[in-house]
Amino acid sequence: GYFSALARRARTVEEEHEHGYVQGAENELSFAANALLLERIALLGAPEVYDTAADMPAIYLLAFSIGSTPYIFWYLVPVAVMAIAGRRLDRRLVSQGRMGIRGSACATGLAGALVSLACLLICLIIPFVIASMRNGMGDPSYPVVLIRDNTLVSTTVGVQIAAFLALQTAIYIALCSIAAAVLMCKGGSVAAAIIMTLLIAAPLFELYYAHDVPWAPLLTSLLPTYLNSASVLGGASYLNTSDIALVTGAGGAHAIIVPLMWGAAALGFANTVSMMPSQRRWGWCSGIGDRAISGTNITSPTRVFDIVFDTVAYRRNPILNKAHVQIQPGEIIG
Repeated sequence: GYFSALARRARTVEEEHEHGYVQGAENELSFAANALLLERIALLGAPEVYDTAADMPAIYLLAFSIGSTPYIFWYLVPVAVMAIAGRRLDRRLVSQGRMGIRGSACATGLAGALVSLACLLICLIIPFVIASMRNGMGDPSYPVVLIRDNTLVSTTVGVQIAAFLALQTAIYIALCSIAAAVLMCKGGSVAAAIIMTLLIAAPLFELYYAHDVPWAPLLTSLLPTYLNSASVLGGASYLNTSDIALVTGAGGAHAIIVPLMWGAAALGFANTVSMMPSQRRWGWCSGIGDRAISGTNITSPTRVFDIVFDTVAYRRNPILNKAHVQIQPGEIIG
């Protein structure tokens, strides 16, 4: 058929390039990638290529969007959720006495990850439905061929979409866990959102991927490396002219394991800090049992205790406001 003939022609061009008759390839594997893609398209029951996004069926359009949408778009929701809802949810759970500061912060992070994933699915379902009504759902086995880490990767649009959802779920869990850890360490929801924004923005700078920076050997272990799905997974495309990987080895199982490890490490560190005695926790007193104490500070090194309570509440009922307790050396109270 037509696509089989195109595939044979592409293999001929590949051979001519190997013998030096064809020059100017951006990547040595680009001819092989083009030939392999055409060969796999020719094996489809109804082989077809799509010239514009308006012609693409729903499932191919999603796979194409994964590789072409600016990655920042996928992270607007988790930042907004943790900035707006984080502190309110934390205070409500603690003040009601249902759980301590650690539990409420973890609940906030989990809620943020779930809301972010739900919004992502909505963003994908809407264009999917519109494209389905116009061009049909498409074939999930439609081939995708990529060059990653100087190796040809052959997969399908269905696998690409599933891998993207798995990657985004892991990253949402990691980012919201980091935000929850900041809440546990008295950073506040605004500080949590700022830290998330800095992590998300890091890959926008070319310096992040430079080979002569101190963190270059650690890039495969850094969370920001995996935020840009286009450089980790790629997307459906007919232009396989360059290697999608910006960091060698940042793909496969690493893309799931590394974000989850970051989230677990952040929560583990924050949990350790929150369990320290008050004097070693920057003057922060967390909720204990049914009490909620906010804004606590230990200020004087010459006294046994010098504590200021902004608010002390019991089951949402304020008991003390702006209380100041001083205990001198040798004093016994109670």
